[in-house]
Amino acid sequence: MITGHLNRWPLEAAAYGPRMRQAMDFLTQTDLAGLATGQHEIDGPHLFAIVQEVDTERAAARRWESHDRYTDIQLLLDGEEQIGFADQTGSVESERHDDRDLVFYSKAELQHELQLLPGMYAVFFPQELHRPCCTNGEPRRIRKIVVKIDLNG
Repeated sequence: MITGHLNRWPLEAAAYGPRMRQAMDFLTQTDLAGLATGQHEIDGPHLFAIVQEVDTERAAARRWESHDRYTDIQLLLDGEEQIGFADQTGSVESERHDDRDLVFYSKAELQHELQLLPGMYAVFFPQELHRPCCTNGEPRRIRKIVVKIDLNG
């Protein structure tokens, strides 16, 4: 997992590969406030963004997830979000959706929490467990964008 803020990206870009730079260039060079909710193609099925407006929930109401094929860049645009991250070792898989590249877990070991504010992002690589859209307090509406990077593309 990697965390960062969009305003630091120009200083960090050289440390990353071409797909990550392409994804982050999209995030830094696009009018994100003007993007409609839904999926936006960047490079076909190999690189795309999903704009979401969702209500956060208490962590106990959210499920742990991971992916086999796609890396996620989860960028918070508006609101405040807690994202859990955990070690896959010792975690218990409960549900798999290969058609959506999504695996859910009923139990996760070595859990940690990350608080995102607007402009902050977290990168989750395949097999890294994460629990997005959580809150410490009252549920609130957030707007975020998730960029999906295909490892096979």
